[in-house]
Amino acid sequence: MAYLRRIIYAKCNFFDELKLRASYGAVGNTSIPPYKTFGNLIGTVYAWDETPALGFGLNEAPNPFLGWEASSTLNIGIDYSILNGRVNGAIEVYRTNTTDLLLDRFLPPTTGYNFITQNSGSTQSDGIEFSLGAAILDNPNGLQWFVDFNISAYNEEIKELALKDENGNSIDDIGNRWFIGEPIRVFYDYEKIGIYQANEVDLAKAAENKVPGEIKLKDQNGDGIITADDRIILGTDVP
Repeated sequence: MAYLRRIIYAKCNFFDELKLRASYGAVGNTSIPPYKTFGNLIGTVYAWDETPALGFGLNEAPNPFLGWEASSTLNIGIDYSILNGRVNGAIEVYRTNTTDLLLDRFLPPTTGYNFITQNSGSTQSDGIEFSLGAAILDNPNGLQWFVDFNISAYNEEIKELALKDENGNSIDDIGNRWFIGEPIRVFYDYEKIGIYQANEVDLAKAAENKVPGEIKLKDQNGDGIITADDRIILGTDVP
């Protein structure tokens, strides 16, 4: 037991500073222009009997039920310093939950509008950051050389969407390319696997009604033809 106490004491003395900290906060975000709930007007020309006249009509679907989106963040970090402060840094992990997300949701052209701004769902973001700084040379009257290093990882996923199934569960909104469990912005498309060659005339015709020289798409479900069901999430812009 005495030996164990000496080891713990020696390791604690290795650090000049070792500080654990935690914080929690919540913030609201309007992030939309004033009067967005009323929709925008656009000038239009219509016929008054046989005389053209200038008028105005809605160019954007109004939404009187818009509300703030809210984000709550929990952050836990450790600050450390060794070698009389010549080496220092921090390790941080955080999680942000955002609800009532404000997004522009694209609408079918038959509605007469391109999109509507809605409180469209919720997301969860997790991240970790590591920073390290060192004073390689620190001569107050001479050469000074400081080095800083930082690396981080970040993950974002949609937890809930406004689009529901018959049981009230959130489902993917393919029209807006929003998918449960994926980041908000993803690349959803066909997977390109090459170019149809001269000896693939029949395959190109049967699968995609194409000819050699055109891009070949991957048949994800193996049914022998390329349809909208063969689209997949190819990636995201989340770093």
